[in-house]
This record gives sequence, structure tokens and C-alpha cells, in this order.
Amino acid sequence: MAATKSQDGATVTFGVSAATVTYYPNPVQGFYMRAGGGGGTQKLVVTQGALSGVASQSGVGFTGGIGYEMRLGQRWSLGPALDYGYSSVDVQGGTLSANYVNFSAGLNWYFF
Repeated sequence: MAATKSQDGATVTFGVSAATVTYYPNPVQGFYMRAGGGGGTQKLVVTQGALSGVASQSGVGFTGGIGYEMRLGQRWSLGPALDYGYSSVDVQGGTLSANYVNFSAGLNWYFF
């Protein structure tokens, strides 16, 4: 997951790449919880006229969320999800952190 914001010639991007585990307490009902950890990145691009500068750093990241799936058949499901992500990177003079909350609707296809 990644998020980007641009303002006054500066663009800040941060992302979380994580290996996640999804747990279905009762698969028949469709509710699930998801959690994972991995890497986080933050990048700053500043542009003033013909000049631009880039700074980026990597660190740690994690994500977690909840959702609900409604089966549309044996292999398809549809449902809402609410996710949270966090990344933290060490920079000269301290630590920079960012987070996001994301609400989405997913259409999933299952192999088995």
C-alpha cells in the first residue's frame, strides 16, 4: 500500500510492503482479521522551476485490518475492508513516521 500527497512543488510518498496473515475466526460468517510486518519507505521530491531534488529512506512498516467477505459462488467473494498501515524510518537527527487508514471494497478470486 502506498500514499502520496503533493503541495507547493513538494511530493511526499510513503509505502508499506508487508507479508501478511489473514485469520478467519469463523469462515462460514466471512469476518476476517489481517496483520503483517515488513518494510516501509518514505520519499520526498521537491521541484522548483527546472530544479528538483529527491530524498528517500527505508525502514520498518506494519499493517493490520479487518474485513468481511460475502461469497458470490465457490471461487468469488465481495466485501468491505478497513486497513491501517504505519512506516518508520531513521533520518539524520531523528525518526520520521507516517500512517494511513484505508477503507476499500474488494473482489476476490480463490484458487481452491
